[in-house]
Amino acid sequence: MSSSTDPAARQSLVRTGAKAGLSFAGSVIKGGLLGVFLGGGVFFFYLSQLQGPGNVAARAGGVGAVLALVTSPPLLVALLLLFFVVVYVTLGILGFGRIGQAVARRAALGFGMPVLYHARRPVDLAAQAPELQGRATHAPLDDLLARSDIVLAMLPLTEATRGMIDAAFFARMKPGASFINGGRGATVNEEALLHALDHGTLRAAGLDVFAKEPLPADSPLRTHPRVTPLPHIGSATHETRHAMAELATTNLLQVLAGEKPTAQYDTASA
Repeated sequence: MSSSTDPAARQSLVRTGAKAGLSFAGSVIKGGLLGVFLGGGVFFFYLSQLQGPGNVAARAGGVGAVLALVTSPPLLVALLLLFFVVVYVTLGILGFGRIGQAVARRAALGFGMPVLYHARRPVDLAAQAPELQGRATHAPLDDLLARSDIVLAMLPLTEATRGMIDAAFFARMKPGASFINGGRGATVNEEALLHALDHGTLRAAGLDVFAKEPLPADSPLRTHPRVTPLPHIGSATHETRHAMAELATTNLLQVLAGEKPTAQYDTASA
């Protein structure tokens, strides 16, 4: 077996995947299932099956910071240009992994925006994102919602996050604030979102993901005057898809060579 660091072996797999129209996306989580895109098909495993000794799950999420460049910042910039004077805008980010941190860098360092974030636990910025020290602050959810002019959701879909962005969530947001979802569509109660836009104090929404995709043709989210919908194109660039393919292929070759994959999936946190 070729070494995982063998560029020829890695490129061969990437080319094979591209030629066959495969993305080598690594994995898709839905409920308790892990779908792995490899070769000519999709294989599903229960996460519990991958938590035993000798089992390894890897992801293509190491390029998450690249994905953030495609949709979340443009939606953010669009809202800023339409509704806000940027120097006075506070951005609140729900979920502060690679993508959340990438957006925070662009908001804080590029626009000088104050950034609040909410995660299960505070991030060690000194170790993970030293440039955000003093620029991004961990906050309780209620505090973040009350203080943020724009709330950006970059949440994974879990049993805890499914439907968590509901009527009570929107009611706690700062009057006149806007909402962006670049994470998972099913984290949002879309009826509650529409009600907040029509009858509450929510100013606007930018959405790259939806509870049902493709978004139904008759969905009011398609035509609402204060909604900017995008067709889940957060990774739709040649460069990003190729980077995802390379990472997933590298993970595969490393595991087959008995090595730890570059981007190992933490099944304990699923």
